Amino acid sequence: MKQFILKAFIILAPLCLSAAQLSAMNLATTTTTTAPERPSQDQINIAMAAAKKGDIKGLQYFINRFPDFWRYRDTFDNATLTHKAAGHGQLDALRYLLGVDHEGISLEALNDDFLRPMDMAVLYNRPAVVAYLTTFQTQHGIPL
Repeated sequence: MKQFILKAFIILAPLCLSAAQLSAMNLATTTTTTAPERPSQDQINIAMAAAKKGDIKGLQYFINRFPDFWRYRDTFDNATLTHKAAGHGQLDALRYLLGVDHEGISLEALNDDFLRPMDMAVLYNRPAVVAYLTTFQTQHGIPL
């Protein structure tokens, strides 16, 4: 009978006691790790706007807060930050993005229209961006 009561207490205690009380009783045996923070869609939209406008400080803030920034995409056309910067001719923003972590950024990433950042620069007649991306991709062994 004592074993049953002890087992019931161990099972029901987490439901009735606070974390501080459980840790004091040494019943809380598992530790949890928190997942990396994911930006809200509003934060992603603000970062996309910063890439379109060439707002380096806005991009720095987003990237410092979310180091895996290259994973996030726009909900409108599934574009990356590099798509936005290239399509809007924001050469300094593109240089910044590629300088931060060009290992994580895929210049082969496609948006919903099956366009790469280079294609966006060509489509919207951004010759300086096309020249920069051509040089960057050649220097880093990325197919054109």
